[in-house]
Amino acid sequence: MLHIAILGCGQIGSRHLQSLALLEEPAQIHLVDPSLQSLETAEARFSQAVSDEHSQAFRLTRHGSPETLPSTLDLAIIASSSFHRAALCESLLSVSKPKFVILEKFLFPRLADYDRIGELLSENRVPAYVNQWVATTFAFQRIAAWIGGNPVEMKVCGRGWGLCCNAVHYIEPFQHLTGMQELRVQSSRFEDGFEASKRSGYREIFGSIQFESADGSKLELSCDSGSPEDRTHFSISSQHCSAQVEFSIDRFQCHFNNGSREWDDLFWIPMQSQLTHRFVQQLFSEGKCGLPDFATSSAQHRLVLEPFLNHFRKSDPTVGDICPIT
Repeated sequence: MLHIAILGCGQIGSRHLQSLALLEEPAQIHLVDPSLQSLETAEARFSQAVSDEHSQAFRLTRHGSPETLPSTLDLAIIASSSFHRAALCESLLSVSKPKFVILEKFLFPRLADYDRIGELLSENRVPAYVNQWVATTFAFQRIAAWIGGNPVEMKVCGRGWGLCCNAVHYIEPFQHLTGMQELRVQSSRFEDGFEASKRSGYREIFGSIQFESADGSKLELSCDSGSPEDRTHFSISSQHCSAQVEFSIDRFQCHFNNGSREWDDLFWIPMQSQLTHRFVQQLFSEGKCGLPDFATSSAQHRLVLEPFLNHFRKSDPTVGDICPIT
């Protein structure tokens, strides 16, 4: 029987739990959250997802904090909001030694947390991955195969799609297109001030930020203020090929063009509740999964954390060293 812990059982944590109901192996799943309501909601969503024939293969156990977790775990998923994630990592590793960890993003709000948690994971020899999944989808793999070689240009635009909290979701696949070349921030232009995020205590900013890799490949992320649109638009092009994409919650609507041939294609994107178990099964069968590892993801987060934090500080000097991104 697998022993899995989910630390943080809110919206995203409960979706991870629903996906674990699709695991082929029986599992003892430890749910960690100080909120009784969150625990009850997560359990209810799990009950809706698990089939009758497999319901007896799973046991759910509630915990108010990590201190009561067992000393060994096969996997821990840390799905809390960013303000609490570093502390939960420390608490987890002080009482338990998971074989693997999956972390939600945005990873941490302080730059200092990246080195500290990275060292802690290394000292405990715990491989960690971050839930940035766009590059793992069949849709993106088809796009990447079509675009071909470098250099590439990728532009993402839309309204209210979450420039701060979702930037790394686009940086990750862009780096795959460039062969994981190192990126630098080329420029940024942000609107004055900020807006409260949907999650209490967090904030968002609007504007654009541009990146460049060593071979001249370019990435531009642009998010306008206003009511969020149902779709985010992005384009990817190389010397001879291009793909125009409308990305909504469950699909990529793509238009491919190479000058002499063009066509449209539709790719369905699995929801988180149908996705997590695939990465978990990869970890236990292959010892790794398609998500970026902690070091790769940390570099992507650090890249945007400083310009975002600098903007928040200009708008509100009380921000200090904590970037309020969820």
